[in-house]
Amino acid sequence: MNRNLVKYTGITDQEIKFYHKYGYLLLPALVDMHPDNGCLQIVSGSNNSGVLDWENAGDGDDHRKVRDNFEEVFPLRMRAGDAVAFTRLTVHGSGPNSTKDPRIAYALQYHREDVKYLNHEKNQWHKLTDVPEFDFKPRKR
Repeated sequence: MNRNLVKYTGITDQEIKFYHKYGYLLLPALVDMHPDNGCLQIVSGSNNSGVLDWENAGDGDDHRKVRDNFEEVFPLRMRAGDAVAFTRLTVHGSGPNSTKDPRIAYALQYHREDVKYLNHEKNQWHKLTDVPEFDFKPRKR
């Protein structure tokens, strides 16, 4: 095994399963991240493989995982304040957190205006700007 790689034990994901067309993810770390606390892990070069076959992750929500079994992944060790950007085609996931402290990051997604998302219940694609996932309305004071 390459000394920079670790054995992967989590869910491997491609964000393209949820959104039609390509985009980017930006993940700033809010705390230090390392393999012990389940840092983000990627499959190097997977963004060049196109959309991979997937299946339901079986974790009780709509999370999907790629069917390929990746034995080795590259852990992205980051200090609080570091950030990583990658395409939705990059196979990624996080390992288990074996520490007592939470692993905290913030995920931002960038995409074009014409991007569509898949409504899993109806198995239909919708324009993301027409059906926002969250509807934030002003709170009354």
